[in-house]
Amino acid sequence: MLTMQVIGNLGKDPEFKTLDSGRQLCSFSLASNKKIKGEKVTTWVNVTVFDENKIKFLKEYVRKGSKLFAEGEPSARAYLKDGEAKHSLDLTLGFNSKLEILSSERAENSGGYAGTTQPAATADALDDAIPGWD
Repeated sequence: MLTMQVIGNLGKDPEFKTLDSGRQLCSFSLASNKKIKGEKVTTWVNVTVFDENKIKFLKEYVRKGSKLFAEGEPSARAYLKDGEAKHSLDLTLGFNSKLEILSSERAENSGGYAGTTQPAATADALDDAIPGWD
């Protein structure tokens, strides 16, 4: 399986949905910035999360501006918007994918899970640390 790693900041709060089947999903966009010839270039990656533990983690700790590391299955698509050709880079996070907070005000204020002196918080690592998580 092909995997992709992305480090970026959330452009807005994650969106949570419950499908007709009862299964939950979470979606958000990560902005990854770099400089090319002195000019800032932003690449947006649309992320969809299906793993229930990661969704609980996102609800509790992640907000607009949070910096995340995500690793999952990539896909790309092309579409037309107002007659103009567009493209999208997507990342799907399932059970075997990775998700870590690199910085988040909420994470820093609720246990110090972000920063350089402590390990980043992962959904799997927090599974046992947060009461009520199975």
